[in-house]
Amino acid sequence: MALGGAGILMNVDVVLLNRAMPVAVQGGIELASMDTAVEIARSSGAFYRAALGGDLLPWLGDVIPFALGRSAFLISPGDVVLMVAVVVALVFCMADERSEGVATISAG
Repeated sequence: MALGGAGILMNVDVVLLNRAMPVAVQGGIELASMDTAVEIARSSGAFYRAALGGDLLPWLGDVIPFALGRSAFLISPGDVVLMVAVVVALVFCMADERSEGVATISAG
């Protein structure tokens, strides 16, 4: 739970301090092209914008290139922490189900 809360807090902090999520244009160049990052910043409304030199906590913005299949986009460190929290929660849920199943079988 604390890990997921940390990821949410990271994303909320950068958005509140900058009034939008900064998107690293340089990350878009590494990812695919300059058009990719600019399109993300423009098409996502007021929540996203291109990163500026005066941004607060710029490293918490969407700065990490991430590709999944043919889709490519930028994610923030807060997004990474949230993904790890989801994986950890799933692993613990699966482990709990397995241990309950074993206890039921051996008790019967």
